[in-house]
Amino acid sequence: QEVVEEAWEKKEIEFEWELFRFDGTRFITLVNLTVLEYNEEPVLLVTWRDITEPKKLIDSLQLYQERYS
Repeated sequence: QEVVEEAWEKKEIEFEWELFRFDGTRFITLVNLTVLEYNEEPVLLVTWRDITEPKKLIDSLQLYQERYS
């Protein structure tokens, strides 16, 4: 509820959200909430995408840099 209220206030927010598939595996999404006008009424558009693999790559690169820098 707090995130939705923040989106209405700021007109757009983006955040990461961890979810679980039916098989129990974890995945991370990048969620974007944007306030738009539709038929002269404000609406909240919600989009998300799975960023699990890019996050794993970034984590691996950071670990490599820590070990070999």
